[in-house]
Amino acid sequence: MKLRQRRSFRAFVALVAAAALLATACSSDDGDEGSSPTTQPTEAVNRDGTLSMGYDLIQNGQWSWNPAVGSSGTSMDPMWYLVYGRLMRKAPDGTLTPDQAESAEIVDANTIEVKIRPDQTWQDGAPFDADSVKAGLDSNIASKNQGNLGADYSGTGGATVTVDVVDTLTVKINVPNGAAPQWLEYLADVGGTIVRPGTEPKSAAPVGAGPFKVSEYSPETLLTLERYDGFWNAEEVNFAKIGTVSTNQSQPQVATAALQSGQADIVTFDTTQLSTLSGDLKEVVVSDPNRLVRMAFCKRDEPLSNVDLRTAISLAIDREALNEAIYAGTGSPATQFWPEGDRFYNPEVGDAMGYDLEGAKQAVADSGIANPTFDLYLLGSFNMPDVGTVVKEQLAQVGITANLIVTSNFVVEFLEPQKAGATFFPPTPTPGSRRLQSVVGQNLGNLCGYVNPELERLASELSKVSTQSDEAQQIWWQIDQIVADEALVAPILFASIIGGYNESDLVLNGTYNGGAWVIPDIYTSYMK
Repeated sequence: MKLRQRRSFRAFVALVAAAALLATACSSDDGDEGSSPTTQPTEAVNRDGTLSMGYDLIQNGQWSWNPAVGSSGTSMDPMWYLVYGRLMRKAPDGTLTPDQAESAEIVDANTIEVKIRPDQTWQDGAPFDADSVKAGLDSNIASKNQGNLGADYSGTGGATVTVDVVDTLTVKINVPNGAAPQWLEYLADVGGTIVRPGTEPKSAAPVGAGPFKVSEYSPETLLTLERYDGFWNAEEVNFAKIGTVSTNQSQPQVATAALQSGQADIVTFDTTQLSTLSGDLKEVVVSDPNRLVRMAFCKRDEPLSNVDLRTAISLAIDREALNEAIYAGTGSPATQFWPEGDRFYNPEVGDAMGYDLEGAKQAVADSGIANPTFDLYLLGSFNMPDVGTVVKEQLAQVGITANLIVTSNFVVEFLEPQKAGATFFPPTPTPGSRRLQSVVGQNLGNLCGYVNPELERLASELSKVSTQSDEAQQIWWQIDQIVADEALVAPILFASIIGGYNESDLVLNGTYNGGAWVIPDIYTSYMK
């Protein structure tokens, strides 16, 4: 039986909405400090098993134990949660749930009050309290690491987010420019990860306060985790140990081999490996409309500074064909930042950016550029080389030449030097306003530092309103229109995370709600 988990986009819309409506949904209504972030299965559970999972211990050279350092982004998200925990957590339905925090409440448009669960400790026995949380948040904020933490994590409009200790178990987060509704979301994302200041990216054995502690670690080769019994919710964690088999996503066949040989109980790979599964080896397809594959352009230099040419590129891409050829039909074609049916999808824009071969040819003619050619840089994993090959052929049909450049170090070789050209961003989670990092802000995702004052204004306004409000919908509709009119990015498809697991060994009742890896939910899944 195939495990296909379909995450509703409406769940995420409800996520921040509930929080912004004065955040009562983000505190423990019944006052039960021991409640689990997820619902336990009713059958007998083996809590003494050891899980072996495929995981990339290299991360394209960007492995980092500290989310404030480096650019590993959401790919490291599951590991950060396992070791450090998080103040808040996203439940499987997308709602915010207290985790290391007992509650988080929006006091006003500029203030969030967080109460920490009592009697928590770091894995070396030191108290995990308000001082710990302040120090961790201060370190995150000071890093200004937009790629990992979010564009407005450190503050907006020149003002900085600050954190005050109210008492031993309470902190007050001061968010400038009325952006508390958006900032509350960060507490359940990477930004709610509390790391001890001074933790190095390559730390031999970092000390966290999360559900697992590092018992063995050798960079790029070995990692073993053991359940930390001092974690506030340790009684609900269903694995005694988690071992890893290093599986580079650019070599999906390695993950398959690890699963087939019994080295790993669950792995992440791409759709090329689905046909290899048989018997007790079952597929996992986790779809999520926050995983948007999108084509981004350096709009600073010719020929991609030409809006007609960018429009032609988007119109020339047959998303349905791409979905079938590369993603085995597991994705869903995208023509806006949000899927059709979502309240933020602009019906007036519709699929204006979607496949239209004749329209693409006309747009090339309108551009006035003879034989347009550009460099297309590709991350060497997440199916990006295959996507580039298909798109190259599709663009050739309208007279556009894409020079494919597959890079082993995407950040250093393309993003940081701000080279001219285009790229595809892989389907790592980009929830909510983080979708806008391709077109606003000083971050690596906004290629060549593109600036659009109107989009900057709209992004600022978006941070101040509840996602449930009519204002949020109107702002997103304006954004959708500008992105389409200027062809600022080309949305391609909403992708799934693909993997396989051995059902004879692992009871998979859910997966981690975030990151780029198929990882069992530690509260609902367990070993047989």
